[in-house]
Amino acid sequence: MASTLRSNTQGFASTAAAVVYTAATTLSSATGIVSDAAIVGDSATQLRQASEVAAYASDSEGVVSIVTAASTLVGLIPTLRDFARAKRPVVVHVPVSSASEVTDVLAVRDAGAAILRSSSAQQAVDYAVVASLTAQQLSLPVIHVYEKQAFAEIEAEGVYETVAAAMGLLGDYKPIAYAGAADASLVYVTFGAATAPQGDAGAVQIGLYRPLNNAALLAAIPETAARVVALEQAVRQPTPWGPLLFDLAALLHSSEWDDARTRPVLIDGVSSAHAAQFSSPAHFSPAELLGIDGESVSSELAEGLSADEQQQRVSRIPYGQLLRDVFKQRLHVANAAESTSIWGNGTAANPEFGFGKLAAYEQEREQLAAAVTALLRNVDVPLSKELHAGLTQWLSGRTSAAAAELVRLLEAEQSAHEQIGSVRRLSGGFAQRSGVHHVIASGLNVNMLVLDTATKGQQRKKDIGLYAMNYGSAYVASVAVYSSYTQVVVAYLPHSDGIFSDNYSPIEVLQQSKLAVDSGAWPLYRWNPDLATPEQRFQLDSEKLRRSVEDFLKRENALAALGSEKPVLSLATDSAVEKTAGDKLARKARGDLASLLGGLSGPPLLVLFASDGGNAEEVARRVARQAKRRSMDVRVMSMDEFEVDELPFEKTVVFSISTAGQGEVPTNGREFFKNLMSASISLNDTEFAVFGLGDSHYWPREEDALWPELSGKRLIADADGWETGYADFEARLWSAIKIDVVNAAEEEEHKRTDEENKIISNYLRGSIAEAIADDSNGYVDEWDGKLLKFHGTYMQDDRDLRAERLARGEEKAFSFMIRVRLPAGVTTPEQWLAMDKLSDTYGNHTMKITTRQTFQLHGVVKRDLRNTMRGINRALMDTIAACGDVNRNVVASANPHQAHLHPEIRQLATDISEHLLPSTSAYHEIWLDKTFVAGAAKQPSGTEDSEPLYGQAYLPRKFKIAIAIPPENDVDVFAYDLGYVAILDDAQQNILGYNVVIGGGMGMTHNNKKTYPRLASCLGYVPKEHAIIVAEKIMLVQRDHGDRTNRKHARMKYTVDDHGMDWWREQVEARLGFKFESERPYSFARNGDRYGWTDSVPGYKNFTMFVQNGRVANFPGNPLKDALVEVAKAHKGTFRMTCNGHLVVADIKDEDVPEMQALLAKHKLDNLDYSALRLHSMACAALPTCGLAMAESERYLPRLIDLLDKIIEEAGLRQDAIVIRMTGCPNGCARPYNAEIAFVGKAPGAYNLYLGGAHNGKRLNKIYRETVTEEQILELLTPIIKQYALERSDNEHFGDFVIRKGIVKETIEGKDFHTV
Repeated sequence: MASTLRSNTQGFASTAAAVVYTAATTLSSATGIVSDAAIVGDSATQLRQASEVAAYASDSEGVVSIVTAASTLVGLIPTLRDFARAKRPVVVHVPVSSASEVTDVLAVRDAGAAILRSSSAQQAVDYAVVASLTAQQLSLPVIHVYEKQAFAEIEAEGVYETVAAAMGLLGDYKPIAYAGAADASLVYVTFGAATAPQGDAGAVQIGLYRPLNNAALLAAIPETAARVVALEQAVRQPTPWGPLLFDLAALLHSSEWDDARTRPVLIDGVSSAHAAQFSSPAHFSPAELLGIDGESVSSELAEGLSADEQQQRVSRIPYGQLLRDVFKQRLHVANAAESTSIWGNGTAANPEFGFGKLAAYEQEREQLAAAVTALLRNVDVPLSKELHAGLTQWLSGRTSAAAAELVRLLEAEQSAHEQIGSVRRLSGGFAQRSGVHHVIASGLNVNMLVLDTATKGQQRKKDIGLYAMNYGSAYVASVAVYSSYTQVVVAYLPHSDGIFSDNYSPIEVLQQSKLAVDSGAWPLYRWNPDLATPEQRFQLDSEKLRRSVEDFLKRENALAALGSEKPVLSLATDSAVEKTAGDKLARKARGDLASLLGGLSGPPLLVLFASDGGNAEEVARRVARQAKRRSMDVRVMSMDEFEVDELPFEKTVVFSISTAGQGEVPTNGREFFKNLMSASISLNDTEFAVFGLGDSHYWPREEDALWPELSGKRLIADADGWETGYADFEARLWSAIKIDVVNAAEEEEHKRTDEENKIISNYLRGSIAEAIADDSNGYVDEWDGKLLKFHGTYMQDDRDLRAERLARGEEKAFSFMIRVRLPAGVTTPEQWLAMDKLSDTYGNHTMKITTRQTFQLHGVVKRDLRNTMRGINRALMDTIAACGDVNRNVVASANPHQAHLHPEIRQLATDISEHLLPSTSAYHEIWLDKTFVAGAAKQPSGTEDSEPLYGQAYLPRKFKIAIAIPPENDVDVFAYDLGYVAILDDAQQNILGYNVVIGGGMGMTHNNKKTYPRLASCLGYVPKEHAIIVAEKIMLVQRDHGDRTNRKHARMKYTVDDHGMDWWREQVEARLGFKFESERPYSFARNGDRYGWTDSVPGYKNFTMFVQNGRVANFPGNPLKDALVEVAKAHKGTFRMTCNGHLVVADIKDEDVPEMQALLAKHKLDNLDYSALRLHSMACAALPTCGLAMAESERYLPRLIDLLDKIIEEAGLRQDAIVIRMTGCPNGCARPYNAEIAFVGKAPGAYNLYLGGAHNGKRLNKIYRETVTEEQILELLTPIIKQYALERSDNEHFGDFVIRKGIVKETIEGKDFHTV
């Protein structure tokens, strides 16, 4: 049997040195700081072995110890010299007992080794340590010579006796020692260091663990011990309990235990490597749990929160609100919920304590049930009818509904009979409790919810879910609530309470959680042991598994296969493997082949890019195309795809990198940049050039001074962005490479344009059908991706996971956004329920009410695209033309004051949408197999596809239409390419016609002043019967005259500014055959929504609810998505989505209003107790799904409003509406440029701040400060908001105030937008 010795004094403890006597009385000492091997022997074979081990040691930090006889040293001379020459840390221990043996030692004095001599037992041990330290520090061999006779006094038999005797020679050491109070009631047992604890506690140190001497251990534990704590130090354990606990349990129940002696309670603990301090790296502290610092458990609980207060605190911690929502009144958290202890300080935070409390409570309930049964059966006990009925009802279901009443009745009647008093004393068990705990060995019926909250990279706690699965009888569910995109509301994420980290913002907590799940660090799964086979029992809810869980499943599958006549192995873990070794080898082979073929051409050139927005990548590909024209062997890739260590082997490298804000590195270059900063490589033989794209308003930084030394030149961008600077760079680049001459025979590779892509697409077919059928990847190529927009879907990827997936060599986490074509945003309850189901079945369990007044689904993977489209079609909706260079979804006022006119404008929106719908049948071929259910394309029967309105090239850019009824401008009618402003008769009862406005649009590009937002201008008035044909002719003018060469200049707003309103009016009138009338007067009051209850047509009412940023999801404490399902099931009218992302429950009959009010109140959907600032806020989706986002928006704006609300309330402006909007990029999806306060993302955590838009949407705002952070936003807005509160005029809106006070200049028109 092997022996294990643990010591803690200086003589041994530096490296677990051991003195073990063999039959030859030799000393074996492995005393290095890190000892890799110890070899004992006197033969040539063992010497060769020593050489091999020493060779190993040279490649590590370990020390190799060799114990051999003096007579073999002469044969070791060549080996010792090799050791010395190679600087290998080796210690040779040599026992001597005669002069001849000393002579042998002296014979090797010139072998290059240091020689030490000791003379006593203590000196031998001490010098062994010195020898090891010397060998390690100096990397040379050391010979340690000691006296055999120093240990001659030991004549014991057996390991324990021998070790005890050896320890006695060296000092007051014992294999098992006790320190502490003689009458200790609390005793710690540890394998390792122990000091005398404070108070009435003691500690047993086990120095020799195997063989464990039970008699000595038993004698060391005081008879007064009432509690014995096993302080485990094992990091990884194969069982739920540690090995030391098992040994102590066996001892306490062995025959060696004196039955007359009281058995103490045995408690499991987990200690750190520094057990002397009794600290714990685990999730609870045994020192605090058991009062080692002199504090008792009872005193700790007495000083804590009350039971009610603890339960109230549950909702303030992560997952607490979730548990409350699920279990409601049945939830009882047995371990304390106080934030200072929930993560590990104190008894009440200990899950084992909580389980013990619950287990004891279950036992108490069983005792109560038995007592109640006996009481009811005893006819001699006088019970009132109420008490008898109440006890009978409780016994049948053991519910807690009438617990308080039962206790009251028992108190009143307990004096009548002893049995009633007995039940009263146990009456605390009437209330039913539930909890989450991880101790399953008790045999109780336990379901486990594994809440894994460790941040990625930290030392992880035990995988208790895996332990439960090994028991075989427990249902296990592993979840991570913050990993899902549904958890986007910052209010329900931990803020800066230290729960995750003070350094993490709430959004970073979400991102880290998602990364942990995506990488497999937090595996999400369910295990149901009641199902028949391992395949059925295990359900993986994330894409990856921990290796330990995979091993468990493999074992389960193997056992199942062995028991089957026809074994079928489970494929349950296939989804955890996305990239196989074969894939990597295939990629490498293709790369090697490309290199080989490339080597046959011209000089090599490597082009590396890092780009979030695409500009730097476009530069890289331009350089690559020009290099090919110069017959160069060119490779182009993202920086993170290239290994930094390979740079010295590249002759010429061109870097193209974009930065923003404070100089952040783009996602696909961060790993490369980090590795480059820490790499030890020489680039003396590598020529390189860098083209850097950044903010033209970049503030100077220290490193800017280095540019001239690196032959760098600042290329100031023109108004067209980086194009002018690139032309200068390109000319200098080819001159420097000395390949100026372009091969005339080698024309530059033509890059397909968007216009060409549309023309050759065969009316929007492209190769979409083939691409979505390819299940080998999750994406489509660039050109099919552009065509997919016409079908109502965008390809996206989860950018929270992008960098880590790239680092792991995996493709991005691709998915698709799907937008529905829904004119005027009106939907039936049945359609709402269908979309809700689709979002759960194929999406990310959320829906987005978009600023385009329609449904938007996110997270649909490629393989589910067709099924999702078909599901939408079965609900009598479609997605064609919801995106793309066509007329998109037509929006209309959702809840006008003139409620009776809503059906008319809804019908107009539908008619315009249908009239301008593309005619191609590609949509139905690809998605519906030509199964026409709703919204069928207008394909002439028996003819080939054609596009009478659009032609093969469709429109230069997207085209948007809005319809508004004054005084409500809830659609922001001036932000669209074409807008209709309804003109009513004097009685406000009928629509006479429309003022037609054109040329609006929000998008622009940072630092490109040739791009700008614009509000629509009025062409004139037309009677309402001409509205549809006017829309057609205006769209056709844009089709024929819009810019098709530069997509940044292709929107209709630029066509209007390029030609002027008079020209436009002439063009449209010529196509119409009649002239516009003069603009008619009207006025708008605001561009927000009317919340709460409003009158609809006679006999009906509407209710408008606030949906923050349009995200419909189940949030902790606010299961909005499920609540709206209940509303949809009960509702008999329609739903209307607003262009501000909110929802109108419309057309509620007057007699149904009370029922709907009660339903809305039940689900807290009638809660409008928000600041007016929040009610007028709006944000685009942005990160993590939008590929264009530069900063957070939807996930961040709620938190920013939390902070601004404090300022607003201090200023007394809580009820004053200020329109505030945020976007993650300058494209303007949330219409920021006509908001009174707007934030437009420039970089992570940095925004441009705009002020001065009109409250009714009729004026653009102006830049106030560039690239501001949260702290700067608050510093800038606080004085302005306070000044507004004090100095505003009557009924003056915030946007008007900042202009009147000169805080920003008024923006007169779009071309004036950039003028400060």
